[in-house]
Amino acid sequence: VMTTTVRIEHDPDDFRFPARARHYEVTLVYDEASKVAHKQSGAVEPGRVAPIEVVFAKVPSGGKVTVDIVLTTEEGYIVGRSVDAMGKEGPVGPIDNTPEKAGLIAVPIKERLIPLTQATHYLHDLELKVENGRRVWAEGPAPTATRAVLCLGQDDRLCTLGGITVNQRTGMAGYSFSAGGQGDRPYCGETGGGVMHLFQNVFLGDNPERGLKVLPCGFRHPAGIVYERLGPASGRHFFFEPATDGQSYFLESVVLDATTPFQLNNPLAWGRFTQALEALAVVPTGYVVGVSRLNHKMEILQLPKMAVDRANAPEAVPFAVSKGGEGTREGLLSAPVAVAVFDATILVLETGNARIQAFDVSANPVRIFKNGTSATVELEKAAGLEYLDIAVEGLGYIYVLSATNGGLSVNDYRLDVFTPQGNLLSRTAGVAAARLAVDTFRNVYALNYASIAGTPRVEPSLSQWVPSTPQG
Repeated sequence: VMTTTVRIEHDPDDFRFPARARHYEVTLVYDEASKVAHKQSGAVEPGRVAPIEVVFAKVPSGGKVTVDIVLTTEEGYIVGRSVDAMGKEGPVGPIDNTPEKAGLIAVPIKERLIPLTQATHYLHDLELKVENGRRVWAEGPAPTATRAVLCLGQDDRLCTLGGITVNQRTGMAGYSFSAGGQGDRPYCGETGGGVMHLFQNVFLGDNPERGLKVLPCGFRHPAGIVYERLGPASGRHFFFEPATDGQSYFLESVVLDATTPFQLNNPLAWGRFTQALEALAVVPTGYVVGVSRLNHKMEILQLPKMAVDRANAPEAVPFAVSKGGEGTREGLLSAPVAVAVFDATILVLETGNARIQAFDVSANPVRIFKNGTSATVELEKAAGLEYLDIAVEGLGYIYVLSATNGGLSVNDYRLDVFTPQGNLLSRTAGVAAARLAVDTFRNVYALNYASIAGTPRVEPSLSQWVPSTPQG
């Protein structure tokens, strides 16, 4: 006999185990023992990042052994399976069953997509809270705060919620907001304090403070943050820093590790924008795009090969190109509030026109909807209906967040999922959030109207929502 330890590792395309995984089962099958199977099972904690080690004591030695791992949800739906070196799901092996070869067996799992159907609804999973003086991801009901709690001029609460962005390889989430209640935090480069624009970062796995990055000061003008969803830690991740005069907005790098802070007034910048933007997105082919609700414009910045010395602005620092203008025909915009990217296609959510419009990086409409016949998806039009944000997952399914009746009640908020062709697939009511992001495994991250209780300064909470399975 011998001891075998099976080390279960998460999918390399994700930073943690599947969001809905709650149980694992490991099966060892030995050919020299009449195909006897040895099984062990256990729990998977929400947000688990570290490998799971399962120890099998006094199991047979000699011959060959195969390893099979299955991860399931609470109701038993399979969301992960062991995968071999060739990428094939299922039992791994046969492996020489000796202490040298099988004393420790490391096996990654392949995370499975939960299908999206007309019956799909989203379930509130985790919320960012403070317990014992530290930020944690806590299970519980969805927050109930709505836009009715925003500051309206008061200096002790959230005022606006700018956006949320995620990078799933590192598990980092960046988000922007404006708020009072910042204690003695000063304005950046100025005297005084009060309601200010801020952005910060947390880790989406267990121990969210592992990735905590905060600003030492705040801005008088809107600031923003945006990450490339599948990029490495040092990839195309940026914050949008306003100059003190509010006339220039510089794009500067963010490193998505656990140690590098936000570096304000960096002498190097990737470009500059000319106006405050409602939302930002990174195009993997080398662009950053943003939209202005006030001016009905889209600005598109082609990234240079490397960052440029800000001291040489405006000549050396590339400017974003302004596109669009107010109107209803294809190519024009009305109150664009959000932007998302699928491959190299830009999707703009217009609350004025109640539609989604697709563009290329030159701002030409792209007819990707309705079997290639339309560049737009017409959304529901109704008095008091406002569109808030848009996101898209890895296969092109589009997520739209909206609110009716002024968004004063939890049930006024809807999360709609559209097919890649632009057809409404499913709706979840009660997602009371201002902004959202989605990863390629279809988990939704929401920037909430609720503030976190117990933090030294006013800041919004975040929530993770997960799709229902065919079993519940």
